[in-house]
This record gives sequence, C-alpha cells and structure tokens, in this order.
Amino acid sequence: MEYLYLIAGFALLIFSGKYLVKAGVSIAGRLHLPELLIGLTIVAMGTSAPELLVSVNAVITGHPDIAVYNVIGSNISNIALVLAIAALVLPVSVHPGSIRFNWTAMMGASLLFYLLILDSKLTLPEGILFILLITAFIYISFLRSRRHRAEAKAQAGIRHTGWS
Repeated sequence: MEYLYLIAGFALLIFSGKYLVKAGVSIAGRLHLPELLIGLTIVAMGTSAPELLVSVNAVITGHPDIAVYNVIGSNISNIALVLAIAALVLPVSVHPGSIRFNWTAMMGASLLFYLLILDSKLTLPEGILFILLITAFIYISFLRSRRHRAEAKAQAGIRHTGWS
C-alpha cells in the first residue's frame, strides 16, 4: 500500500508542479514582471512548501535536527542539482548585477544561519529575523526587476527611434 501512496504522490507532484509553473507565468504576465522573478518567489515558495511542512512537523514532534538538515539539504539540492540540470538542458544567461545581488544575499543568509546555530538552537526572534530578511529580499528583487525592465524598455525605445 505504501508503494501506491508513493506513486500517487509522485503523480500529484508532477501534475501540480505543471500548473504551479503555468500560474506563475500567468501572474508574471499580468503584473508585467519577468518570469524569472516569479520563478524565484512564487514558484520557489510553492515547491518549498513540502519541505516547510516536513520541517515544522519535525520540530513539533521533537526532531529539530531533521528540520535543520532538511533546510541545508534542500539548499544544496536546489543550487547544485536544479541549476546544474537546467544548465545542461539549456544555457542559463544571467545579468551580472543579479549575480552580485543574489550571491551576496545567499552567502549573507548562509553565514547568518551558521552564526545563529553556533549555540545549537534557533529561537523565535531568529526565525522572525529570517522571515523579515526573505520579505525584504523579495521586495528588493521586485523593485530591481521593475527598474531593469524600465531601463530595457527605455534602451529599446532609444534604439527604435535611432537615437543611439
């Protein structure tokens, strides 16, 4: 019976993932945002929801170490596997400013996480700090995306009129 649940879970994951991506692209179009920004926020949060549930359940049932390892393993998997597989299929082009911004944010969050777990626990204020940081990161990413899009439109307009 467990195998049936496993197969059903995989089927549901594939089916729902397809619609999550379609909805993300639709939201990006309606809000006039780059699909990459939506992928980094809404789709990323949607795909991380199962990991969040596992981590919360682990903490509630008295196994907080599982929650920590789940976060670390998920980050490694997302960076190493997902990005690597995507790059194998099709080259991934990234704006140099995005590399600096996202890399700095990722390394800063990782370093902060390391420093906060040196005492072998994460507290409620530390959790709230991370929620505030991810909210700020998403907001700043949104503003940067809007600015880059406006700059691209302005450059395209200048090229189109022959002024450049």
